Amino acid sequence: MLRIAMLAVLFAVAAPLCANLAPPPDNYEVLSPNGEWVLKAHRRQAEQRVCRAGSEKTEWSFNIDEPGEQTFYLSKDGGTVAVVGPWWFKKGETPTAAVRLVRRTGIFAEFEHDTLCPKLDKSKNNPGWLWRSEQSSNVLIIKAQDGTLSRISLETGKLLGQETYEIPADSGYCTTSPALSYAFAALFALLGVLSLLVLMRRRAA
Repeated sequence: MLRIAMLAVLFAVAAPLCANLAPPPDNYEVLSPNGEWVLKAHRRQAEQRVCRAGSEKTEWSFNIDEPGEQTFYLSKDGGTVAVVGPWWFKKGETPTAAVRLVRRTGIFAEFEHDTLCPKLDKSKNNPGWLWRSEQSSNVLIIKAQDGTLSRISLETGKLLGQETYEIPADSGYCTTSPALSYAFAALFALLGVLSLLVLMRRRAA
């Protein structure tokens, strides 16, 4: 009876955890802060579309070089898309901008790794440069792994300022990657459940 109960608990906990390990969907939407515009993003296609919320009509679009590894942010007026990433620096290849602002007329502004993560050690094999990115109204906030915090205006395309911040001591991976975050969370949770079940079995023996 105890074995059946243990298996039931294991399956009940493992099922949602395994679901979290599934890769993010190919198609997803990024809303503007005011909810009036939406970016119809696709992880496997070069073209990314901007539409009015609730509509499938493309107002404007742009292409990215390497689909799948970027994070997008949309301005309040739907006129500017911030393309962040990939979160690692590709050693030995022609570097792309760490952050790129795109409008219907083309690239509006670019920010290099040396600007947003000035202490990045490029001698390492594909070192990670980005710890986290987020948006506050029309301001893009970039937190680099060297402790540099940058604020970029989606309206003017200007760097508003930089400061240092303290990365949490338990940070060991890029939290802007949903699949990676889910994988680590699921792994640690599953290990905790297995340890609990082993302890229950020992006590029952």
